[in-house]
Order: sequence, then structure tokens, then C-alpha cells
Amino acid sequence: MTVYLDVLFFINGLMDFLVLTLLSAIFGYRGTVKNRVLASILGGVLACLVFVLKPYQNGMAQAFSSLLISGIMVMVAYGFCGIKGFIKRLLCLYLIAYGFGGAILWFFQETKGGYFLLLLMRTTSIRNLYLKSFLFISIGVFFLLLVLFGIGKMAKEEQQFLYPVTLLLEGGVVHTIGLLDTGNRLREPRTGRAVLVGELDSLYKGLKKETAEWLLAYFEGRGEREEEKKVPEELYWIPFSSVGKKEGKLPAVCCDRVIVAKNGEMEKGNVFVAITNQRLSPTKEYFLLLHTDLWKE
Repeated sequence: MTVYLDVLFFINGLMDFLVLTLLSAIFGYRGTVKNRVLASILGGVLACLVFVLKPYQNGMAQAFSSLLISGIMVMVAYGFCGIKGFIKRLLCLYLIAYGFGGAILWFFQETKGGYFLLLLMRTTSIRNLYLKSFLFISIGVFFLLLVLFGIGKMAKEEQQFLYPVTLLLEGGVVHTIGLLDTGNRLREPRTGRAVLVGELDSLYKGLKKETAEWLLAYFEGRGEREEEKKVPEELYWIPFSSVGKKEGKLPAVCCDRVIVAKNGEMEKGNVFVAITNQRLSPTKEYFLLLHTDLWKE
């Protein structure tokens, strides 16, 4: 059977885009349309390249090439957010892809619709067969996308909003990902201004050297007691309370500027950022907790 590379690229590329769109819509992964298009084009090119180098693969070779191409697509579409986050996205991608494949198989085997569809696809031209197959599958994916997106949207009681954030600190500039956390109620006690919470590892390079080293020693509990140390002048203390612990305090710095990409760009000056050594996201999807009042002040 003759395989046309242009048809193979077109089908793979568009199907990849639809699956990536499903992944974003159902599981809420943030990624621009531009990145998804680029990932889909790359997926189509790689599929053609694999076929040219080693056509009609089977077994382990086919599984490995599929895993490699899917992994590259996920990283291009959504970026790399750690091993756990990458594996999670990859598994969700396969869940959607094989779930749709199972639905198509059931349609062909269990309904008369599959029989009539095969009659429509009968042709002496392999190229037309591919294009007709792609047409019907694309229509099916489109309607599946609408249904699953509606279900996924209703199922989410709390949506997590992730935004690119730029922090301008005394020691430098930090680019990170922030989560709009409706549970964040921290405020600076003197001014009453909203306080963000960031991971030390993420903010480390943007802090002044002596401040960063002091914070590292503070969280590791090395050296003298905190009260006996010379606390850097630029540090503030933010009181907090949590379940299982009546009260505590977090060291914080005041950022010169905070820029959040939300419906364009939102920029605020003199924003307090509390610093923790705890992991905010187990899957490393975000490294900063935003405050809802940040947009109100």
C-alpha cells in the first residue's frame, strides 16, 4: 500500500493539535495556541521522519518512537516543569489519545454507523481513503472536544489559575509561574498590604547574596539562633496561622515591581513576598502563590 507523506503529515499534525487542545481543555494545562501549533507541526514532521527511516514499525520500536515524539510535543506545548509534571502531562495525553481511539473502535464494532462509514470510505484511491478517514475522525474529535470540555468545566469546583510572573528584586530579576490562590490571606501587619508567597529555590538568584545566604541558613537551622543573628535590613516578618499550628512567621522581602501576565499585563510596585523553603506545588507547576487582592489595591 502506498503511503503519501503529505497526507501522513497533515493527518498527524492536525490530530496532534486536537489532542493537545483536549489536554488543555480537560485538564487545565496552560499553553498558548502558538506553542500547541508548533508542537503539532513538529509531531507531524517527526512522524514522517520515523516512517521514512524505518517504515512499518512494530513492537518496542513503535512504542519507543511514539513515546519520544509525544514527549517532545508535550515539552514544546507546555514547557518542562520537572519530571513529575512532565510524566503527568504525558500520561494525560495518552489517556485522551487512547480514550478517543477506544471510542472509535467501539463505534466501528458495536454500531451500524461503522458499517455505513466504511461504505462511504470505499474508494480505489489510497489518498482519498486517507483524506476521507481523516475527515470523519476530525469531525468526531471536534464533537468529542465540545462534550469533554463541557464535562470538564462543570467538574472543576475550583479552577487553578496559573500566570507567568516577573519579580524585580534588589538582587536581580526572577521569572516564574504563579498560582492565583483564593486561600492566601497573608498581609503585612504594618501596612495591611497583600503578601505573595514564593519558594526560596525559585527566588534565590534574585535576592542579594547576603540575604539569600542568611535565608538558606535560617531554614536549614544552621549556626546561632535566629534572634541572635543579624537579620538583613531588607527582611520583613509576616505572621501566619495554619491547621495544626497556631501561629508562625515567614521572612519576606519587598519587590520593586511585580508584573503578572493577566489579560495583558498587570504591574504593581512595592509588593511583599513571603519566602518559604516548602514546595508549593508537588508537580512543580507553580512556584509562587498570588493574592486575590493584588488586583484590588
